[in-house]
Amino acid sequence: MSIVVVIPTYQRPQTLVWSLKSVLKQEFNHMKDQVKKIVVLNNDLSTKPDVIRSVERALSDVGHGVFRSVQLIHRDPPLLGTENFYRGISESVQAGDIAFIHGDDDIMSSGSLEKRARILDSQDKAFLITKSSSGVYFFLDDKNIYVNPAKGAANISERGSGIGEYRIAVIEDLLEYSIPFVSAYGYKIGDGFWNCFQEAYRWADALPLEPRIKYPFLPFYMGLSAWKNGQLMVCPENMLMRGQLLRSRGAMPPKVVTEYANTGIILLTGLAVLNNAELSAIPELNELRQSFRKNASEYIVSAFYKRDGVSLGKLLELIKLADFRLNSASMIFRAAQGNGKRLIGETMGLSNFRNRVRGWGVRTAPVDFWLKWSECIY
Repeated sequence: MSIVVVIPTYQRPQTLVWSLKSVLKQEFNHMKDQVKKIVVLNNDLSTKPDVIRSVERALSDVGHGVFRSVQLIHRDPPLLGTENFYRGISESVQAGDIAFIHGDDDIMSSGSLEKRARILDSQDKAFLITKSSSGVYFFLDDKNIYVNPAKGAANISERGSGIGEYRIAVIEDLLEYSIPFVSAYGYKIGDGFWNCFQEAYRWADALPLEPRIKYPFLPFYMGLSAWKNGQLMVCPENMLMRGQLLRSRGAMPPKVVTEYANTGIILLTGLAVLNNAELSAIPELNELRQSFRKNASEYIVSAFYKRDGVSLGKLLELIKLADFRLNSASMIFRAAQGNGKRLIGETMGLSNFRNRVRGWGVRTAPVDFWLKWSECIY
């Protein structure tokens, strides 16, 4: 059995250094005999020299640690994001392996990798999802990291000893973990994984939409399939720090932006899948569908307003597929309020204004950050 960490990267060589170092610094008090390897998948050839330097810098600063190899692959031609993720897994694993996808701007907390690997190894379930904390900000051309103390890394209980708390996922977990990001997942490769993998792709492929619209929410579909098939476990500890790469645009008004997935499209496609013939027959998912409807109402306009948006015609098609209706006064108000705020924020440069005023978080030099990282304290 091998433990494989796949790190897809796209136009983020600055944060890749941090992300990769947080994996290289992982230690194992158990599972010492298992082969451990890292695969970095660069999905943008224009940043190839920078990505190579980032990997070399991380290895120079930290070394290989417990990892037998660090492989760097440059996609030519580039792939869709989720295709890069999961093809990376299929290319790098065998039956019985444990695999993780780790984002190129995310930080893996100390002790996280071993604890999650031990949980997966101890059970016959194929999927594990853990909590994550947000509030780690990177700015272009700034060597520091900004950590929001209120949202920083949480202590990992029993670090380096016991496995810790975990459980088989129940319907309430789907509500709490309804919009997972891919770094939160761990996978035990085998028939259970591949069956859920294929079912998730089948749900996505049934949507009459182009691939860039129907595939981004595949991590959620896989988790949903895993829950449906009794293959999903939950570890309710914060083991990951979700990062954001920020850049400034324009002088007046100042505007700080981050490149992230189009939430409006993702929520509507997720709702469309929840309403398909198979899942609509599961009444336990009604509360999850309602939660998606409420959240989607705040992001409908951004589905075509954002840079990676869709046309009005495609948005209407999405709304129909999602069976989305503003059928109550509260949802109409929520839609008007939420979309109004986002339109103003995007056009007037007010997005993340409160964070800018507050300085985003504690400005931390790299040496100090890694010292606190190893103690899991902020």
